[in-house]
Amino acid sequence: MSTSLATHLRRACSLPLAVVGIGNPMRGDDGAGPAIVAALPDAPDLARFDAGMAPENWLGPIARAQPRTVLVVDAVDTGDPPGTLQLLRPDAVAGGGVSTHALPLDLFLRTVEERCGAPCLLLAIQPQTVEMRESLSAPVQRAVRRAARAIASLTRSPRRSQPPPRRR
Repeated sequence: MSTSLATHLRRACSLPLAVVGIGNPMRGDDGAGPAIVAALPDAPDLARFDAGMAPENWLGPIARAQPRTVLVVDAVDTGDPPGTLQLLRPDAVAGGGVSTHALPLDLFLRTVEERCGAPCLLLAIQPQTVEMRESLSAPVQRAVRRAARAIASLTRSPRRSQPPPRRR
């Protein structure tokens, strides 16, 4: 992405935002989605869901959060270098990259949009490995930190300058 991820997210997402992490942390970089969700701060306009390997089980709670945008984060084999982040719309996922697990990701994204009445986007992270291991690869660790910072920046209100104190 030539423009920063935070800029892309600001243009594409509205608050309140639901972030849904998909993946299995026991399969290396497949745990990137849940790792991003875990790294996000508590914020009033941010609902976080670690949906693991069964995101369809979280449709009700996601819809009850009443988000204006849903951001799904998942390891997706896009053929890019490990740690590459791509912000995709559901129609770009159909026939495109393949999720690292059996879930038909494009179907899940469309179902979320229908249930929530809100746009759903995919933040895809190119994995290096999805073999059995409990840690993320170095490039995906860096991508997780970058993604978490960019998402968290959406929830921060700009600092307001304080008026000078009044003299008595």
